[in-house]
Amino acid sequence: EESVVLLERSEKDRHLHEKRNSDFHLKVVELSKNKKLIETYRSLNAYIKVARIHNASNSWIDRVAAERVEHRKILQALRARNTRALQRALNNHILRASYVLVQDLKGKRAPRTRKTTR
Repeated sequence: EESVVLLERSEKDRHLHEKRNSDFHLKVVELSKNKKLIETYRSLNAYIKVARIHNASNSWIDRVAAERVEHRKILQALRARNTRALQRALNNHILRASYVLVQDLKGKRAPRTRKTTR
């Protein structure tokens, strides 16, 4: 909860937002208590790479509202210990984020919202 609140408070500062976004994702990975997953996640340093690409794009502000909703759904599913809802929330988050990343790499501004699976 605290990670999400801090993340939402940083939505106007791109660099702070990216750091808190990365912190949130690491916390979710750590909650899995899967040592191999945590080790892999940390070794890839994925969000530093993604943040650099996204920071080069002006579309970061357009992603904030969608991220907020997705992070809240992830948190709700974790609290409820609802694995099906968690899987759906994580899948939707990953699909939307990967779509936006590809659009940024192509140099195209992604649309504000993208339909994801339910």
